[in-house]
Amino acid sequence: RFDYTAMGDTINLASRLEGVCKLYKVPILIGEATHEKVKNTIVSREVDFIRVVGKKKPVRIFEAIGEKNEVTSSRLEKIAIFQQALNSYRSRQWEKAQSLFQKLGDDKLAEIYIERLQHLRESPPPKEWSGVYDLREK
Repeated sequence: RFDYTAMGDTINLASRLEGVCKLYKVPILIGEATHEKVKNTIVSREVDFIRVVGKKKPVRIFEAIGEKNEVTSSRLEKIAIFQQALNSYRSRQWEKAQSLFQKLGDDKLAEIYIERLQHLRESPPPKEWSGVYDLREK
């Protein structure tokens, strides 16, 4: 009798991302490797650049939105604005980032970043900050 178990970094990351969905208030998160494989058929938006507990190397994570032929032009426009906001956030252009995130209205993920921006203004990160968000829980 054999008992098989999936192991390794890929499975570990997938397991962590399942739990992280709650933190980001999104239904489905995928890692960068998966995003690269499906980006021609699935629309996604970059969510964050995170370091999971127990790992040194950060990973970009994405929200899977839907199949390309099913996503509206309005949604695509919002995804583009979100990416601009994220780029501004990472380059420490926090006022610009906040303005762009606010354009997204009731987007839960944008609200998370607006809250993060508040903390960054109150307690600025060191100069070498790369925009990586360190997760504190598994």
